[in-house]
Amino acid sequence: TSIHDESKYDEKDITVTYRDSVLYNLESQTAFNNSNYIDTGVQLLNEDIDYTIYVRGVVNAYESQDTIFHCMRESSPWPGVSFDCVSGSKLRVVYMTNKTINLNYIYGNEFELKLTHVAGSSVLSYSFTTNGNTTSGKKMDYTFTEVTQNLLIGAYQTTEGVTGRHLNGTISEFYIKNYIEE
Repeated sequence: TSIHDESKYDEKDITVTYRDSVLYNLESQTAFNNSNYIDTGVQLLNEDIDYTIYVRGVVNAYESQDTIFHCMRESSPWPGVSFDCVSGSKLRVVYMTNKTINLNYIYGNEFELKLTHVAGSSVLSYSFTTNGNTTSGKKMDYTFTEVTQNLLIGAYQTTEGVTGRHLNGTISEFYIKNYIEE
């Protein structure tokens, strides 16, 4: 429904709120070859909202901090959230002010990760599955800090916008929703 009668309404008088929306959905499986990435256009952390991030894929080989997704301001104290590779067959989630969730992983195997956050809370929940094993939990030390960078898939970016740490792998499914998906 559209209201358009300039004699009665000024554009600034109408507020539209979208609830329970898919903010981004990867349309098809995408291979990353250490040089390409996707800018989702979503400024996920420009305000404290409910969100669900889901990713399913495979990391082919580990290279220093290959990034699966990244929405972080790369300056101290490193606010935001990212999911990347670390040495010793591990993946990790780094969130708000350099806190980490380390996840065991064998490169070349499929993984699934779901992160959720309820606006106004200090909770970041996660569920990680690989090789038929699921690890889940809640971190109670999430402190929202505004981040204006877009969420990238397959790379990180500096505060100046330079990308790097590109992924060598395939993302089969990726979405961001502005609500908590169970």
